[in-house]
Amino acid sequence: MNFSFTLKGRDWIGLYLAVFVFYFIPAIAMQFFARHMQKDPSNVMNLVVLFSLFIIMMLSMLILATPILNKIINSIHLNDRPLNYSGKIVEFVFLNIGGLLLCIITVGIYFPWYVTKLMRYLVGKTSYNNSNFIFNGKGLHLLGLLAATLLLPMILYSMVIACIGRGLNGGIFFAIFSQIIVFLVMIPYIYWIYKWMMNITYKEYLIKWDTIAIQSMGKILLEMVLTIITLGIYYPVAFAKLYQYFIRRTVICRQDIKTLALNAQFNFVNAWKIVWSQLLLTIVTCGIYGAWAYCRIIDLFISNTSLVKYKEPGYQN
Repeated sequence: MNFSFTLKGRDWIGLYLAVFVFYFIPAIAMQFFARHMQKDPSNVMNLVVLFSLFIIMMLSMLILATPILNKIINSIHLNDRPLNYSGKIVEFVFLNIGGLLLCIITVGIYFPWYVTKLMRYLVGKTSYNNSNFIFNGKGLHLLGLLAATLLLPMILYSMVIACIGRGLNGGIFFAIFSQIIVFLVMIPYIYWIYKWMMNITYKEYLIKWDTIAIQSMGKILLEMVLTIITLGIYYPVAFAKLYQYFIRRTVICRQDIKTLALNAQFNFVNAWKIVWSQLLLTIVTCGIYGAWAYCRIIDLFISNTSLVKYKEPGYQN
């Protein structure tokens, strides 16, 4: 069973331009007022304008997110039957505002539960063939993952720097060392967070990753290193290879028996050409072509994905 993507640039150009007007223009304006604040910190009006622009940006994104998700998700088909997203603008806005306020009040402690509720909403509002998906992730589990893969490593790193890094701050070697540490910390963080996210039920089926942690993190490391040493030129191939690697390890179980799996197959040279050509066309047109570029890039990944019968490891290279 093959996936397909039917959305075209002309189908959502209005929404895309709305993002431009209500997000990118305020973002540019914020940079302008931020410079004025540096020159005149006592001018309260600049701070008020900055805060107002930030509120406009955030509210715009929350309001526009639902119709954009509706356009994108409803354009994904499996065997010519579309997925359906039924989220509502008001529900989505209040869920996020409430969650963000609770994160502020609890000094960030509520964040894992906020992300869990957001995932539960987005997944739960998505259906296929009149049956909704259900997200099974838990906030407490995410809290443990964030503490183990992000918070604890950064605390240890800060302690080491406090002990041995005095006098090194500001030097080129210190900057390189810091970037390497952050880079290494991000790899297990990326792996475990996405593994936590891939825990979805559909009817009597459970969708999850069937992965080996060390092997998977090694794959992420390899592709990230290749992207860095090629100054980003390799990025489209890295993304396609990681997508293919993890899609092929996404299994669908029924009563703890692996029955189905996702599969992806790319011509990596062609993928590289498509992604870079779309990005360049977007740059040349000052971003206007982006509505078509996004559709073309999403179609590249969706149309190369299929649902197949599960086979024992060995076919998943």
